[in-house]
Amino acid sequence: MDNRTILVLQGAKGTPQDLSPLVKTIAGFSGHMTVLQTGQIPPIPPYVFGSYNVSDSWIETRRNTVSDLETRVTATTGYLATEGISADTGMIYDTAVELGHRIVPHTFVADVAVIMNDLRLEPEAFNNLCYGAIFRGPIPLVLNPTETALRPERVLVAWNNSLACARAIHAALPLLKAAQEVALCSIDPTSSDEDTSISIAAWLSHHGCNVTLQHIPGTGHPAADVLLRRATEDGSDLIVMGAYGRSRMQQRLFGGTTHSIIAQTRQAVLLVH
Repeated sequence: MDNRTILVLQGAKGTPQDLSPLVKTIAGFSGHMTVLQTGQIPPIPPYVFGSYNVSDSWIETRRNTVSDLETRVTATTGYLATEGISADTGMIYDTAVELGHRIVPHTFVADVAVIMNDLRLEPEAFNNLCYGAIFRGPIPLVLNPTETALRPERVLVAWNNSLACARAIHAALPLLKAAQEVALCSIDPTSSDEDTSISIAAWLSHHGCNVTLQHIPGTGHPAADVLLRRATEDGSDLIVMGAYGRSRMQQRLFGGTTHSIIAQTRQAVLLVH
């Protein structure tokens, strides 16, 4: 019996109906859903730390944010009650930077975190929530959730012989065991990558996974583009990959596979650092 708890973060532009794909997923097993309505408030102005009071406009913005979140929590609670699934709701709000810290305690009591796409409308908050979940939480993060993302039939696993990739495979193992097909994909693999991928495939097969190895040429294209194209060709429901092989700062300055995969919205992806 699967008793997974799914932690879902939804923003100010989301609706209860946007949760429908995840609700259908939960309905397929005895899981639990925790939905946190998530709001961003502006930082306290620097002058407040002197002898000045907080401006009325800042107080009003915060009050409106909290009021809106409370309304959304009520609506979400009502919607989930009608769906008959095990669920609870709540809210978190803070500056964009601090939101990445706020979610950490919630990840301690969940099995997977999901960030809804409406939060992309607040890019700074979205990025900090992603980084908070990936770097500070103990669970995988799923982006671009669909009804099949957490019950995938076809999974593409990106492999590059890194610890992050190995952790991602271990974190996703329950999904891989339940999937009909698992493609273990290496782009321009070295001999070491090939040897390890063979061992990983054998280990997954021992767990009952139906695994195929895919060693594909990058032909000079970015790794993210190659992975997304292959996922589309294979009809993959989910990409599983390790996050941030390079430092977060390098990714921000120069881009990278993780940065590109997080930015795209057409393919469900499970990330682990």
